[in-house]
Amino acid sequence: MIGRRNILASLRRMFLFVAAVALPASTRSAHAKGEDAVNRQAMVELFEKHVNAELAGKLDVTMATMSDAPHLNHVPTMAGGVGREGVHDFYRDHLVGKFFPPDMKMTSVSRTVGDTSIVDEVLISFTHTAAIDWLLPGVAPTGKPVEMAVAVIVGFKDGKISHEHIYWDQASVLVQVGLLDPKGLPVAGAEVARKVANPNLSRFSQRPIFSAYRQPQHILDVLRPRRQHHQPVEAQRDARALRQAVVEGGQEVGIDRPAQAVEPLLLVHVGF
Repeated sequence: MIGRRNILASLRRMFLFVAAVALPASTRSAHAKGEDAVNRQAMVELFEKHVNAELAGKLDVTMATMSDAPHLNHVPTMAGGVGREGVHDFYRDHLVGKFFPPDMKMTSVSRTVGDTSIVDEVLISFTHTAAIDWLLPGVAPTGKPVEMAVAVIVGFKDGKISHEHIYWDQASVLVQVGLLDPKGLPVAGAEVARKVANPNLSRFSQRPIFSAYRQPQHILDVLRPRRQHHQPVEAQRDARALRQAVVEGGQEVGIDRPAQAVEPLLLVHVGF
């Protein structure tokens, strides 16, 4: 009997010890989750303050939301700045108060908030009645309506915005302002943005760019793996053959342009 009492007492002490250790841990976990929620909300509020200041032309307020060493990159045009002075000067000369023409409309598609970044997906429409240096540098106003889908990646560090990377389909914008003829090219105009809003929109419902596309066999022959060249003459001969094959193949689908090396930058946003 005494032995049983001792065992029960030991189990009771063990249970109390485990509870004493585990309770603070769960409390800390809940507290950490609460802090994360607060921090993410603070990030959202700071970013919205930043965007509103840009639209209102408030340069000092815009810069107050940013870190000591920020950078800004409008990826398709490479417009932006590096460092606080570089970003400040770009905002002053090209963006703050000159963000968009006055009839601009912005519609949110999605927002993803992480521990140190925000990804915003938005639809923007406007009439190109004023110069937009970061979007169409050196292009005079065309008076054309434009619709574009934009993805903005915003980084945060120490409670401030550390960087912005802004992506959009520049070919679509150029088509809409009349600077790019879409005939025979795998590009589209306002339909690009509209399909983001309406996933059921068919690519071929309005203009079947490549519905009759076929890859010429001689291009496939040239593109097959080749042995490594050790003689410059052989390399030059094959390069000429590939160039001619691509040009001839392009003519079959209405494209008459020389072959160029391409280094695509892809942005993939996955929703759950």
